Amino acid sequence: MRIEADETRSFAIPAERVWPLVSVVHGYLDCIPEVIAYETDSADLTAAFDARLKVGPVQWKVPGSAAVTPVVPGREVAVQLTAPKLVLGYEGALSLTDVGAGAVRVGYRGAITCEHAMIARLHFLLRQILVDHVDLVLDGIVGQAERSYQAERALLGRSGAPHRRS
Repeated sequence: MRIEADETRSFAIPAERVWPLVSVVHGYLDCIPEVIAYETDSADLTAAFDARLKVGPVQWKVPGSAAVTPVVPGREVAVQLTAPKLVLGYEGALSLTDVGAGAVRVGYRGAITCEHAMIARLHFLLRQILVDHVDLVLDGIVGQAERSYQAERALLGRSGAPHRRS
């Protein structure tokens, strides 16, 4: 079974302000509500995690691993997650494209694959997890960065320099 999602949105923030946030693994894990705990390496590029899947009264605690790999530094990153117990994998790619002064287009696509006979039948649950994850990455990580950047610009003035009294 394979489930895919693909979303592209534009944000009023330079790509170089977004890159440090999307090139580390913890941001992606924070955008999966089912992940209940994780531990990253010192570079924040790989992690071991525990997730909890729940359908009605039935729930599973699922260990897994995650990795982020810069494909084109500053522009594109690959994201991989695996949960061997469920024979479940995720592969994603996030790209940043400059679209003008201080603006970036962010594309995020991903696919969940599952070979576990019972879990694959829960495609509705996996699809919702994937759709929610893509929205949380774009609205959460990038959207929050955009709001912080815009607030910073408003406080510093449009020139980017602090206001000084004469």
